[in-house]
Amino acid sequence: MLKKPILLGSLFCVSATNTMAQGPDIFGGIIGGIMAAAQAQAAQDAWARESPTHRYCLQKLLSRDGVDFRRLIQAGVEPSARQLSHLHQECAKLNPSNLKSGIRCTVPDSSGREVPSVCNQRFARATGESTPTPMDTEEAVNYYARGGKVIIAEIENDAGKRARREKAETASYLAGLTVLKTEIEPYRSSQSEHVRNFTQSLVKRISAASSAPTISRDTYERIRQDITQLKYFESAELMRLAALEKLASFKAEIEKRPIDNNFTDELDILKKEYLSLTNQPAMKPDANTAVKTGTILQGPTFDCKKASTAFEKTVCSSPELRQLDIEIFQPYYILRYAYPAERESLRQEAIDHAKNLVQSCNLGSSKQLAEKQQKAAINCLSSLYRTQRDTWRERIMRELPQDVYDEVSRSPAEHIRLQEMLQRAGYIDTNETIDGIYGINTRNAILSLQASADLPQSGYMTRETEKALLQKHAGKEQPVKFTEKDSTIIRKIADPHSRYTALEARIDEFNQGKNRKELALARIDDARRFLHDIEGMTLSPDMQAKVAKLSEIVDAVQPDDDGSNLVQATEAISALRTDIENVTIVTKATTDKNKFLIDGELDDIILLYNSSASAPSVVKNLRGILFLKAPRPKHAKSARINLNVSNLKL
Repeated sequence: MLKKPILLGSLFCVSATNTMAQGPDIFGGIIGGIMAAAQAQAAQDAWARESPTHRYCLQKLLSRDGVDFRRLIQAGVEPSARQLSHLHQECAKLNPSNLKSGIRCTVPDSSGREVPSVCNQRFARATGESTPTPMDTEEAVNYYARGGKVIIAEIENDAGKRARREKAETASYLAGLTVLKTEIEPYRSSQSEHVRNFTQSLVKRISAASSAPTISRDTYERIRQDITQLKYFESAELMRLAALEKLASFKAEIEKRPIDNNFTDELDILKKEYLSLTNQPAMKPDANTAVKTGTILQGPTFDCKKASTAFEKTVCSSPELRQLDIEIFQPYYILRYAYPAERESLRQEAIDHAKNLVQSCNLGSSKQLAEKQQKAAINCLSSLYRTQRDTWRERIMRELPQDVYDEVSRSPAEHIRLQEMLQRAGYIDTNETIDGIYGINTRNAILSLQASADLPQSGYMTRETEKALLQKHAGKEQPVKFTEKDSTIIRKIADPHSRYTALEARIDEFNQGKNRKELALARIDDARRFLHDIEGMTLSPDMQAKVAKLSEIVDAVQPDDDGSNLVQATEAISALRTDIENVTIVTKATTDKNKFLIDGELDDIILLYNSSASAPSVVKNLRGILFLKAPRPKHAKSARINLNVSNLKL
């Protein structure tokens, strides 16, 4: 500023020698022009020293009052001009430095109840509505310059929202922990000592979490997942104990039987295995429950069996990335549902994110990555996944109602559990895929549930909606699915059981063979006695030949013969002996008085009748009916009648 007068003086001197002859008017005009230019420059410099926000406000208010800002500067009017003081006063009210941040305030929660929070002051439109519309400073100036009324409103900031959400979550989780503690109470009296110990540790964890100032989602989810594991754990333990009990009963039953020395060594080995099974540690809950439902690993959103690119293979190789690939789509689908008009732009944002994953992490090829490259790619993908997921989550937290965050804060495993419950309650078709992502069918199912439970029909899985679903689902738990590890333990128990069964079958077979042999030897001894009894008996030549054959078979049998040989011998003895006994029985019973019974031809008829006085007589009447009738004959007689049986008529 000090150089300009000197410069102006130099110009004045140079110009004066050349224009002196032109007269004083020209000389005065030059001086006036120079002075006006200097004043305009000084005004422009003064306006430049004003803060951009204050200068912008003054410009807008001058424009409102019909003053051209450029002409004002050309006229040399500086901001400090007395005529502009009222504008300075108006703009001072719109200065952002007046706004306070981090102040205590109250805001309505989802139920409309005022709750404490933390706010920032913001310029806002005074529209008369209960919720003011915040504006940035430039918007506020423009709105004020157009005649609108601007107020300073207290708007909940992100820190306040986060603190309020955490407080609401803590209250919700505290109520949930109370329910969970009641739910696991029966397991404290489980048949399994391991289940009882695990339950006691969960009770202590619930008590510690409940007494903490805040309860995080991770803490609550880990406890809830471990309780899910507890149910599974007890079912597996009961199966193990039942298998052991069955094995013990079977073992005791076998050991009661007479055991031949051939089986004692094998039985001793099985006894030792049984003792090792009864002393071995019980099954442990799976540490990877957070990404498992039954035996199915959650994620990604594509089929790993068909993975062909380096990106797909890398995602499938990492449990963390598989879960992140699902987690990132949960806030994405919430935003698509909340903003139908933005679905295409959100879709493009997701496409750009997918391209960025491939390009930024160098996963454009289909070749298998080396171990070092894959580790770097996993770290790169994890960071990008989390950034995009958190970006969408932050938008939900800023723009959507508080209870919407209840849905986005859940883990994929929890979403799958809720979808399965919706399906079992009949709100989702049984053919629908359960993947933890809430598409339109899941949204419609939630709306139906909310309508039936008389809840606000938002379509979001809020805490209240979850409670209503749990009530409808009570008592409809599905059977536990066991992992391969459980099956291995059960097989360890089943293996000696099957070997006990096989040993029992062999012992039974051995004992049966032994019994058959003893029975066969007893029959052979009986045959020897029979031969001794009929020795010297008069028999026909045919019978004598059979007796000789029977004697030959009996003499050939040795006590140490194989059981099958003895059986064959007893079968032959039985056939021969039956024929011989039929003859010898008659022979032994024949006397001189009854010999007439076996004398004669086979077609002879022998008539026996009673001749005593008390015996009735048999009479045939005209109708051909036989009956008893007196008088009775006085003497019984016997006679042989030679008749042909075929000609006999009654």
